[in-house]
Formats: sequence, C-alpha cells, structure tokens
Amino acid sequence: MLGSIMRVTDSPSVSLTFDDGPHPDITPAVLEILARHGARATFFVLTEPAARHRSLLAETVAAGHEIALHGASHARLTGSSDVVRREVVDGKAELEDLLGSSVRWFRPSFGEQTKASFALARRAGLQVVLWSVDTKDYLDGDVDERRERLQGGFTPGAIVLAHDVPTGGHERSGPDEAKLRYLEWVLDAIGEVTSTIVTVTDLVSAGHPKRSTHFHRPR
Repeated sequence: MLGSIMRVTDSPSVSLTFDDGPHPDITPAVLEILARHGARATFFVLTEPAARHRSLLAETVAAGHEIALHGASHARLTGSSDVVRREVVDGKAELEDLLGSSVRWFRPSFGEQTKASFALARRAGLQVVLWSVDTKDYLDGDVDERRERLQGGFTPGAIVLAHDVPTGGHERSGPDEAKLRYLEWVLDAIGEVTSTIVTVTDLVSAGHPKRSTHFHRPR
C-alpha cells in the first residue's frame, strides 16, 4: 500500500514512539516512567547502538513494548542507493538477528524518504511509520519551553514522536532530567484524551491507518 502511516482513525488510543535509541542512561529511565503510567510504546532503534546495548532491547520487550527499525546509523535516505540499502535492508537483517524475531515497522531518519527508499522498505517487508505529533524533545529547554514548541495535538489515533537519547545525541552520557520531566508532562497530557497508550501495532490493529504520499527528491 502506497504511503507512510501518519495516524490512525477510529481508534480510542494514542501511540507513543521513541527514536534513536537505545541509550544506556536514558532508555532505562524512559522505561521506568512508562511503567508508572501504564503506557506501552514502540521504540524505533538504530542497529549500531542496539548492538552495543543488546540487553536493553530484551529489557524493552520484556516490559511490553515494541521494537522497530530506525536504520543503522541515522543516515539520510535521500542520498546514494548504497546508503539506503545499508540503513534499510542491512539494518532490518541486523535488528532481526539481535531480536530473534521479525521487524514490521520502519521510520526513516528525519522522516525523510524518496519514492525509491520507500519502495525498498516495502520490498524488504517493512511498513513506514511517521507521526502526527512531534514533541520536539530533542531541543534544549525546560518543560514550559518544550511545550511551546510541540507540533500537533494529542487526540485519539495520534502517533507521537519522542526520543530516548539525551538532548545532543548519543555522545552525551548521564541522565537528561529536563527531557524526562517533559516526558512526564507528555504522558499526563495524553492521559487527558485517552486512558490507553499503546504500541503502533496495537493502534493500527484497532483502527484505520491514514497515510501520506509526500516524498523527498534524491540529493
């Protein structure tokens, strides 16, 4: 089916998704917060850090969450075909080897893809998932400043983009307290519109996916 999933209609739930992990400091803290809120999420991981922190994948799945593919190294998919194949095809194979199970969902880095990269993902057996709400949690600031930057509204059927790496990326270590406080606010805000925060699989199975056919030109 043509197009990337943006949100789901006719579902009472919201799906919270995390990109760019796993991270040894942030991911466990995120899992703890999700557990307190009774929320289940989908983690779009990069295979390079996933291979370094394989135990975090198992911990995430054991907590009732879902693992999906974000690529191998966060390279853009608007460049050479070799890079695209490395991120999508090789990345899928590597992640399935790490998990010991199949992977269904894929989110391109920066949400950017060409028609060719989308077609390659589909041939690899992946469905592309973007988002309808961007928390902008990768930018510095306190909770109020981050709230002002949020794009989109928390409504049933929304797919929410967040990140489980420190502000500034994988090279930073230690807890990112501002990001974690903002996540608490995000979960509370979602809780005002739905009592169920679920994985992408559960959201899609309960409604009708709405898709976008916007693509970027190759560079």
